[in-house]
This record gives sequence, C-alpha cells and structure tokens, in this order.
Amino acid sequence: MKETFDELIEQHLKSGCVHHSYTIDSVLEILAQVEKAIEDESTLLKIDVPLKICGDIHGHYCDLLRIFERCGSPIENRYLFLGDYVDRGSYSMEVIVLLFLCKIQYPMQIFLLRGNHEIPSINRTYGFYTEIRRRYNNPDEWPLLHRRFNEIFSKMPLAAVVAGHILCVHGGISPSLRNLQQIADIRRPITEPSGLVRDLLWSDPDASVSGFVKNRTRQISYFFGEEQLINKLNELNIDCLIRGHQVVNGFAFFADRRMITIFSATSCHRMYNNSAAIIQVSSALEISFVTFDVWDISKYETEMVGTL
Repeated sequence: MKETFDELIEQHLKSGCVHHSYTIDSVLEILAQVEKAIEDESTLLKIDVPLKICGDIHGHYCDLLRIFERCGSPIENRYLFLGDYVDRGSYSMEVIVLLFLCKIQYPMQIFLLRGNHEIPSINRTYGFYTEIRRRYNNPDEWPLLHRRFNEIFSKMPLAAVVAGHILCVHGGISPSLRNLQQIADIRRPITEPSGLVRDLLWSDPDASVSGFVKNRTRQISYFFGEEQLINKLNELNIDCLIRGHQVVNGFAFFADRRMITIFSATSCHRMYNNSAAIIQVSSALEISFVTFDVWDISKYETEMVGTL
C-alpha cells in the first residue's frame, strides 16, 4: 500500500493543475489511513525547524502545486499547514487528497492543523459539500464521503509550537487561553467547536480595539487588540504568533511584528485579487517569505485525468 500511495503522490505532483477522478473506495481507504496518523498526534504539535508554513489554500490546487514546485517537494521538506484546505476554490478534493496522502506517507514532514472551514456546518455551505455531491452523484456515496471527511477534520490538531518560540494556529488567541497545556489537554474529536477551540479557529486581530471585543463581522468569537496579543504571547512565553484565516496580500504583520497573518491562495473565491505567500523558518529561526503572484487558472477548470 505504501508504494501505491507514493505513486499517487507522484502522479499528483507531476500531472499539473487538473482535476483527478477518485473512486469512492480509494478515497475511503485514504481517509482510513490518515485518520490513524492524525489520531497519533497531540492537539498541540511540537515541530522543529527548518519549516515552511502555509496559510489558507481553500481548494486552490494550482497554488498548492506552485508552492511545492517552488519551495520544495513535501517528500523532502517539512511543511505546516494552518487549515482551511477546502471550500471557495473548485479543487478541494485534489488539495485535501494530496495533503492526506503526504501525511500518510511522510507523517513527520507534513503537519496539518484544523481551520474553521474544517467544520461541517461551514464546509456544507461554502463549497466542499457541493463539490463532493457534484463529483459523486450516487446518493449512497456523497453523504458518506462528506461525513467521513468531517470525521477526520474533527480529529485534526488545533495548534503547533515551532522550535519552542512560535505559536501557530488558524485563527488567533482567546480570552480563556492561559497556558499552552490547555491546548494540549483538549480532547478530540470535536465536531462543532466552542469556547477556547472556537477562538483558536475563528478570532481575528484588530488594531482599533483594546482587549477582546465580540467579533460582529463574523458573528462569532472575538477581535483582539495589539496590546492584548503582546501580553498574551508574553504570558505564554512565545515570541511570535503565525496564523491564517484572513485574506491578505500574501502576508501581513500586526503588533510590532509579534504576529504574522499568512494567506497561501491567490484570488481567493474570485472576490479578491490577492497574491499569496508562505513563510520559511530557518534552522536559526530566521523568517523569510516566498510570494506568489495572481495567475489565470480559468483554462484549467475542465481538465481531468484518469481514475485513481
């Protein structure tokens, strides 16, 4: 089976930005295998450097392939993804299948955090559910696949500490977060997050607020201000927070560079003309950015390769 999965990874990396046709049996086998790998991990990952950190991908398979082509194969380089693999873009299946294959075969090279779009009520609304239903029109297949994907999502880690100095989450901090052990102690699976877990996936920075303020924009979780973030990081003995969750032009700093927002999908859901970026953390904990310009993917929309 290992040889088969390696061949599938190679096929994805070499066949370009095209849709793949997956049998339901092959997807269910991949999900069963990745479930074991994810269940073996802590809710709070501890990851060494060097490391490449990617923000939201949102079904932008072409951007994911560009990242691997330019920044190095996931087989030979260590990657951390901050969640939001599905929805928005039209290649959610390709994105999540490739990343899950890499996680199965190279569990110490690929680390996958949960994002707010890895929640059933969200990915049922913003594209993933519709994509599965379109690609598996058998009424016995698409409900099963959507349920199984979300069972895996419910078990994904929620945060990572990189080299003891950098905290990585999808969303942000929480007023209830007092120490990192709280995150490590969170028991999974979690279907619909609440409390601390909700905030790790949903909260946002806002330089205009002081402390924590209800997030009226998303109607969930909080906005946190610069001073609150700095105080929280000092309390946690963390130098920097890296998160995704918001569309930015590649990357954006906050609170005197104590926080970086990274976004790794270009032209997110066709409402933004944003570029993308990933973060590279060196062995000396030096941070650099690799940026990706917007490109036209419309010519790839209908291409398909053989069944897996």
